Amino acid sequence: MLKLASPGNKILALLGLGAGLMFAVACTAQSPAPTNNAEAADNQVILPSVPAGAGGASIIQPVAGAETYLNGDLGSAQDLPGQDRTITGISVSGQGQVSGTPDLATVNLGVEASRDTVQSAREDAAAAMEKVIQTLKDNGVADQDIRTSYFSINPRYDQNYQTITGFQVSNQLTVKIRDLDSVGSVIDAVVLAGGDLTRFQGINFSIEDVKPLEKQARNAAVADMVDKANQLAALSGVQLGQPYYISETGGFSPLRLAFAEAAMFDQVGAAATSIQPGQVDVTVSVQAIFAIHAIQ
Repeated sequence: MLKLASPGNKILALLGLGAGLMFAVACTAQSPAPTNNAEAADNQVILPSVPAGAGGASIIQPVAGAETYLNGDLGSAQDLPGQDRTITGISVSGQGQVSGTPDLATVNLGVEASRDTVQSAREDAAAAMEKVIQTLKDNGVADQDIRTSYFSINPRYDQNYQTITGFQVSNQLTVKIRDLDSVGSVIDAVVLAGGDLTRFQGINFSIEDVKPLEKQARNAAVADMVDKANQLAALSGVQLGQPYYISETGGFSPLRLAFAEAAMFDQVGAAATSIQPGQVDVTVSVQAIFAIHAIQ
């Protein structure tokens, strides 16, 4: 004979079923495995990467013992606030300067003709420039050291800028003179050849092969930088570590002399043009970030 279960027995049965289900879920649940490397990367030391600047070289080097540095004497990476894992240290710069005697003069010169018509202005400028170039060659300037840097034909206007009164033709050269003792005489010869149409815009003195002087300046700059870093570390009560960022800027600084417009002069009794090359400077600047350690 079937017996109906009492209400109390029904409640006990339901409670038992629920407890069994909870026990099964607890036994089969597992912690999900990481699906990416985010957790692994969280414990890695990431050094800042700084791109090379215009005209400068950048070197990124790992810090020796960086993991010990973060997790040892000076605290743990997990102690840093938020997600910041950037290594801090001493940022310092140094400068070195070396002077040398120039061996190259670069002269900007040319001719300029103003006439009533384009054709006459162009012809006068062309004739004067032909004499100037031939004079340069006669004075030892090589063909490859003579380069056209600018040429223009422009109208000239009246005071109200309404009516064209003529035309102006300008032809300019960049000339390298390697015999510095002849610079003054070359300039004088060019002025005589070009006459009143001759124009000078300036002269630069430089050193053609500047690399040896750059090495000397770089040595001086790095020595200056390291000396400053050691002094800052000593004053701060820390030990200086290896640099993990080094950059270089600077370089050759040419000496420039400006010329006024030159016109033809009477060669009888006229003084020769005196040109003094002097000295030019090569400057190198370096910057670095050094790791720091607690003094043991």
